[in-house]
Amino acid sequence: MRPIWDALSFVLSDRYASTSSQDGMIVASFFYLWLWVCLGKGKISNDKQCSQKYAQTRFLSFCIITIMKSNLPSIYQYSDFRRFLDEYQRAREMQNESFSRSAICKRLGLPNTRNFLNNVIAGRKVTPTYVERFVRVFEFDGEEARFFRVLVKYNQAENTEEKELYLEQLISLNKTPKKIVDKKAFMFFKEWYHSVIRSILDVFDFTEDYKSLARTLYPPISPKQAKNSIELLNSLGLIIKDSNGCWRPSDKSITTSPYIKDDLIFQYQMQCLELAKQAILYRYHHPQNITTNIISISKDGYTRIHKKIDKFRAEIRSLVHKDSNPSECVYQLSIQLFPAAKILKRNNAA
Repeated sequence: MRPIWDALSFVLSDRYASTSSQDGMIVASFFYLWLWVCLGKGKISNDKQCSQKYAQTRFLSFCIITIMKSNLPSIYQYSDFRRFLDEYQRAREMQNESFSRSAICKRLGLPNTRNFLNNVIAGRKVTPTYVERFVRVFEFDGEEARFFRVLVKYNQAENTEEKELYLEQLISLNKTPKKIVDKKAFMFFKEWYHSVIRSILDVFDFTEDYKSLARTLYPPISPKQAKNSIELLNSLGLIIKDSNGCWRPSDKSITTSPYIKDDLIFQYQMQCLELAKQAILYRYHHPQNITTNIISISKDGYTRIHKKIDKFRAEIRSLVHKDSNPSECVYQLSIQLFPAAKILKRNNAA
């Protein structure tokens, strides 16, 4: 039996010693602790290759490595690969001075430059070739490597359709207990009509007539989409049934991870802008107020306008909250303030 245990022990040790993941290191540490104890009690042959001293050394080394890795940032907590590279490199260099940015450039196959990593962090596009080199240099395990590849594609996507596709893949690849975003929360922000239906339920006495509910939206959706939306809102706790059996909005709000929240809201806002465009094109038979102004201002003027907008939004929320009359309609209020031109710094006249 002892030769079998010896063979098994070395197979297991090679399996977990070859991984750079924290879980793999923990498994390897406990394995070598078990091996150390068994060798000391004589339960396993103690030959030249498999000595108690060997097991003791390996156990201590894996414990040290595991502790070091536990203090490093986890890629699964990031929605920006550039931010991850920056923070991971800084943290690892504090543990090991040889993991400097210039050293990383050499390991990436760029011995004559020290700024490549800095340029990537600043926004330089990363090609598939260098993605694979980063995987090797940062010693990602299989799952981490897959997540990193998709994360790069997500950050470098050139349109909202691609970003949505890669975000779904990131959610499915994230195996940690602390997800970047809950799948149901992602589905809520993915479609514009979920939030609209939730507000409609404050006006519309809806029981199970999905066809009528679907027709109330601008633009209309299908009854199946309306039914799926009600099921999603219910599962998120965003709607509840009143005493008459009608669905109503609850007081619960939806929350997301700060790492991914901006990206979800960005996609949602893109859909809202598309709705605003349709409102202008089709001019729905309801009162609406759509205005546009192009202005030239100073930086101080911009700051004051920004504060005014924040104050106005707060006043609108207060007005809605204090509105004691029954709700009769659903409106979308969008406010945009963005640069319309890139102006070089003005030269002062002599």
